[in-house]
Amino acid sequence: MKNVTLIFTLLLIIGCKKENKNQLDLGMDNSDKVSSSRFDKKPVLEDTIFFVYDEKSKWNDFALVYLLDKKYTKDSVCEATFKIDFKSNTKINYSKTFKINGVNEGSEWFGELELDSIASPLKRLSFGYPACGYLQNNFLFYIDKNNSNLIHQWDSSSDSGWGYWAEVVSGKPEDFYFRSESFSPFDETVNDDELGLNEFSDSIHFKFENNKWNTIYETPKGKVYRSKKISFTKFYKNN
Repeated sequence: MKNVTLIFTLLLIIGCKKENKNQLDLGMDNSDKVSSSRFDKKPVLEDTIFFVYDEKSKWNDFALVYLLDKKYTKDSVCEATFKIDFKSNTKINYSKTFKINGVNEGSEWFGELELDSIASPLKRLSFGYPACGYLQNNFLFYIDKNNSNLIHQWDSSSDSGWGYWAEVVSGKPEDFYFRSESFSPFDETVNDDELGLNEFSDSIHFKFENNKWNTIYETPKGKVYRSKKISFTKFYKNN
């Protein structure tokens, strides 16, 4: 999925405007279901996310995002609770609720399959304001009839080509490797082209075994295990 990440980053470079950074803090609800009695208003359908865009098959694999609650704190910070239903036709395969603090007006949901397969049970959902310098919240799900689960969550951001992200790099849906990466300015120049520092961290092995997901850190958690200096132009040309 590296190419998808880089294409998204390049699009941000083209359309980027200087924005003030406004980050989102994520608070996860421990339960997958929320009683409607907790909310005064009925759930509002916020978005429909398709993972396959063929008109004949897109309804076989999609997700509905509902806004369950939205309020503002004394500091005018928006808090919202969402429910996501993964569906196949009319059947709900899995549901999860999210409480997100610091929601920006205009934030959107995005979704895609991992491992480049139209039948992959690995699905990534992202939420955030679609502009440079804003934080995106990302959630990786495994959606299967009997073993659906939220596997991992992380943040990403991009500003004029610099930023940080994470992705599935290899493997199969039940046994795969995941890695975090960043590209930030370095205080030197090479041939009049700005030099950047490309760093890798948190290489994680996810494996479904004995009816549960095992998370194995192949490198020290939160520590950079590999880095290289590379010019801005070469970084995007090579990738």
